[in-house]
Amino acid sequence: EAENLMGFMIGDFADKLRSVKRMDLLEGISEQALAYVEAAQEEDTGWFGTTAQEPSFELRFQHALSLQAMAEVRYYRDDANTAEKLYEQADKGLEALLSEQPNNFELLKAAGANAFWLGNIALEADDLTFANSQFKRYLAFSEKMLTLEPDNDTALMEVSYATNSMGSVAYRQLEYAQALSYFESSLAYKQQILEKSGESISAVTALANSHSWIASTLMNLGNTSEAIKTLESAEAMLTKQLASTPGNATIIENLSFVKVNIVDSIKFTTDIANRVEKLNEVQSLLSNLLTQDPDNSIWKSHYLNVGT
Repeated sequence: EAENLMGFMIGDFADKLRSVKRMDLLEGISEQALAYVEAAQEEDTGWFGTTAQEPSFELRFQHALSLQAMAEVRYYRDDANTAEKLYEQADKGLEALLSEQPNNFELLKAAGANAFWLGNIALEADDLTFANSQFKRYLAFSEKMLTLEPDNDTALMEVSYATNSMGSVAYRQLEYAQALSYFESSLAYKQQILEKSGESISAVTALANSHSWIASTLMNLGNTSEAIKTLESAEAMLTKQLASTPGNATIIENLSFVKVNIVDSIKFTTDIANRVEKLNEVQSLLSNLLTQDPDNSIWKSHYLNVGT
């Protein structure tokens, strides 16, 4: 029973905390989960591993998930180096588990998430080659999920995210036409999900994210007016969703980022009043987020940048 409870805490419950960006709560849970799992593994193997018995598959999976959760917290606490090391540890464990159960849907999802984060950290460090290799792994894991369960919305969403990630590398490489192709493919996947599942928070924010990437790419291709229209479409979707779920950190975060992108886009126009209004709206949104988690380094950084 304790093992099942821990699996729920580091699995479904941790995902719920991620969805509302409560890294403060995820931090406590991940630390408890890791301590429990390591103690349970030690009990299974004996002191200093003196017996040949290996911990159960479930315990080793929970260990990898606990490392992932701790890594994510460190990332949002502006400690990418520690986050990367924890993701690397988790990656070794997940690869070993995949060699035992290569068609385990939840395991493939976890492995894909791990590959995404390793790629994302590399992308932020301008290591585009490594980022691209990790995003390819992410896409491969996601496509296998979709092969196993073709009607599964989670699998389809992961494929869309992974495709978008591939586009982000092309974007950073200034390959804008290729990037736009990836982003539009990702958008098509997300629209399928929206049509099937309705306007869920995850579907709407995912769709808005694709609109933002497409708009940024259009800007670099010289199509400013179409870029602004695309961003305003994303802004309208998120504003509507926020009205039905006020205070949701995921929506507020995405809405603030979209508004920042609108500000960046309209600086090429003469609409100064709209730019000032949007900046004030962004400050208000980010201030709301920081009341929920004052230690979130991403939010703090954006708040300071908007104010300067």
